[in-house]
Amino acid sequence: MPKKKEDLEIKKTKEELSQELMAMIKEPVKEKIVSEVVDDIKSTFDNEYKREIKRELKSEIVTDIRKDIAKEQKRLIFGKNFKIFRLSIYLIVIVGALLYLIYRLYTTDNMGVIDSRLTRPTASSDVSSQVTTKPVSTEPVRDLAYYMEKYSYIMDDLKIYNYSLVNGSYVVANMSSADKLSMAYAQLQSSDIVVDGIIHMISDEAMKQAYNKMFGSLDGYEATSFSIRNLSYAYSFNSASYIAIGDEDLSTSEVRNHIVDIKEENNKIKFTTRVYVVKNSGIYNVGNMNAKIADDSETMDFSKIESRLSLVEYTFALVNDEYRLESIQKK
Repeated sequence: MPKKKEDLEIKKTKEELSQELMAMIKEPVKEKIVSEVVDDIKSTFDNEYKREIKRELKSEIVTDIRKDIAKEQKRLIFGKNFKIFRLSIYLIVIVGALLYLIYRLYTTDNMGVIDSRLTRPTASSDVSSQVTTKPVSTEPVRDLAYYMEKYSYIMDDLKIYNYSLVNGSYVVANMSSADKLSMAYAQLQSSDIVVDGIIHMISDEAMKQAYNKMFGSLDGYEATSFSIRNLSYAYSFNSASYIAIGDEDLSTSEVRNHIVDIKEENNKIKFTTRVYVVKNSGIYNVGNMNAKIADDSETMDFSKIESRLSLVEYTFALVNDEYRLESIQKK
């Protein structure tokens, strides 16, 4: 019996310890759970409160923006209407002033007075009978400006690279084939000249077309060698083309012409020009390429150097309704 009593006491002691231990464990767990629940409730409330505030603020902002837009629209419409109204007032005032001015002129017969002053007869009929009116000529003044406007285009296609042609007298019919081919060369299109490195090639057909454009026919055309811009073209019968090897000197300038006189006579147009060459931004006389006369610039007064340049006359004859170069003569 004593042992059973002792066992019960031990058992009781264990249960009490267990209960105390569980109480010690439950208390902080319970507090933690309660704290977490409170935090969750607070967080949920805060989020819901924030969302509600955002909705209210958004609604207020949208309302304010709409009010501002409506106010701005009213202001613009008012300003536009005011400008239209003001413009209408100006127009009405101007029209009214014009009508009043016309009315005053009409009522005071000022227009009639002006007409009578312009058309009133002279004091003496005898004097008026002696006055004769010269007929007004409608014929234009045939000065240089008149001929420039009418015929200057003829000189546009004339490009001479052989300077010797403007240092003497030449008739196109008697020119060498090489000189005529060098003049026809200027009528070629860039696509007519095939360049492969330093090899330059022009078909015979392209050269014939350029020659015909320059001189109006193929009379005197001969496939032969010619030189231009530091290139010497030789005719190849195998390929029926002109071939040159080397680099073209693009700095070589053609002869330039400053027209000083134009005459029209017997279906011919004669241009008298001062000829020169531009090299390295300088102007040179064709007869002396070693002495620069002046710098080439847009502001240069050409009249100051005109007398130092050679005078050349080009004659163009009318052939099949087109003017073709007939001769070149240095004066």
